Parts: sequence; structure tokens; C-alpha cells
Amino acid sequence: MTTFIGLLWDLSKCTVSLLEHKHVKFLSCIQSFITNFSGHRCLLRDVEKIHSSLCYISFVYPLGRSHLTSLSNFATTFKSDEYIHHYPLPSVLSDLRWWATTLSEIGIVHKLIPRGPAVNLGIFLDASTSWGIGVVIGGKWAAFKLAPNWKIPGRDICWLETLAVEFAVYLIEAMEISNTRILLH
Repeated sequence: MTTFIGLLWDLSKCTVSLLEHKHVKFLSCIQSFITNFSGHRCLLRDVEKIHSSLCYISFVYPLGRSHLTSLSNFATTFKSDEYIHHYPLPSVLSDLRWWATTLSEIGIVHKLIPRGPAVNLGIFLDASTSWGIGVVIGGKWAAFKLAPNWKIPGRDICWLETLAVEFAVYLIEAMEISNTRILLH
């Protein structure tokens, strides 16, 4: 076993895990954020600090990647203004609770499994704030026009592009393709 970039690598078992002191540190940071900012405003740097920490450990906790979007979207509401204060959205606090519960489990390891080559199924995605979302798979296409009232706080081009990926995943799933590394354009 060896420690590299703050993670514990067991190359003989092909696993990686979070060092115990890092585990405690990140869990404490999450709990502090929830305690300090539930019902209270925070700064952009508070959000960026917790977001970067969770991005870092999402390599060990890959299911956590889907619990980063709310933080990413919340950070955009600050519009890079480091002095403005915002109340965390309920989705942010909910996702942080998920992280706290997950990090409360001891002994989580991530199995390092080699990925095969990416399969190119001719999947192309795009989003437009003025029209909607388009997905092309192998020459067949689907288009989704935006509702007139789609634009609300927290919904922007990043949100639309994420939906485009989500729609593509649903379409791929409907094609009964699974356990495959797929190239998306």
C-alpha cells in the first residue's frame, strides 16, 4: 500500500480509499457547512471550498458525482462575486446530507477496474437557451423544445447541457446498452 495525493492506494488489491484523517476532515467540513449555513447565508468561497473537496474525493466515492451538481449550480448564482451572501438551496443541503451519511460509513474502497475502449455510437448532444435540447444517436434524432417558463434561478445553459446528457443516457438505456464506455460528442 502507498499514499499518493492524499489517497491510500492498494495496488495488489487494485483499490483506492480515503486516508482516515482525510475522511474525518471532510466529514467534519460537511457537517460544519450544514450546521453553519442551514438557514444562514454563505459566501462563494464557502461553497467553492466544500465543492472542491467533494470533487477530489468523488474518485473514491463515484456515486457522489451526482451529488455535486447542486453545489456547482449554487456556485453560479454568486456570479463570481466573492462578497455577496446567499442562502444555500434545499438541494445543496440535501446533497451534503447524502455526503455526510456516505462518509459516516467506514472502510469504503473504490475498486480500480480498467476501462475498455470507448464505443463511438455517433452520439451528439447540444443545448440552446433560445430553443431547447437536441440528441442524435446513430443518425436518428430527438429534439426537446423548452417550455416558455423554463428559465428560473438555478437553470442556465449548464443545466440544459446536463439535461442533454441525461436524455442521451435514457435513450441509450432504452437501446438496452449497458456496462459500456460510450463516447459522447
